[in-house]
Amino acid sequence: MADIKFNCPSCKRSLEAPADMAGQLIDCPTCMESIEIPIPTRGVNTEIKRPSPPTLPPTPPLQPAAAPLQLAPQHAAHINKRGEFVGVGCLVQGLGFVLCFFFFPIGLVAGIIVLIIGGRLAVKLVCSACGNKIEDKGVNICPVCKAVLRSG
Repeated sequence: MADIKFNCPSCKRSLEAPADMAGQLIDCPTCMESIEIPIPTRGVNTEIKRPSPPTLPPTPPLQPAAAPLQLAPQHAAHINKRGEFVGVGCLVQGLGFVLCFFFFPIGLVAGIIVLIIGGRLAVKLVCSACGNKIEDKGVNICPVCKAVLRSG
């Protein structure tokens, strides 16, 4: 007679037993689990078949890439420095002027320092293309006209 081939339901080890032992209990040599040897059916292969892995649908062929995106040409602009006559810088310069002339001689040194600080506060950076005020020195593109900014 032919041997019966089966798998242990616990550890999935492939086992083989003589056909005359069908229906008897044995211990799996790997996991020691008690297993009943399956009874073969007539005309059916006694070997347990494992299900085949699912097949994936074929992938469609790749489409050729579209033409690269054309960007609008950008124009170049410079970051210009422009002094403001109204604002914090102007007020600080006025305070420095008062210190220089009305609190002489000690106010002279303090007044000159305050004048310098006020002058730096009064300078604003602007785009040479559209005149937009640039808040950050690290900006490379004007947010309004999209011009490429260069220092200078």
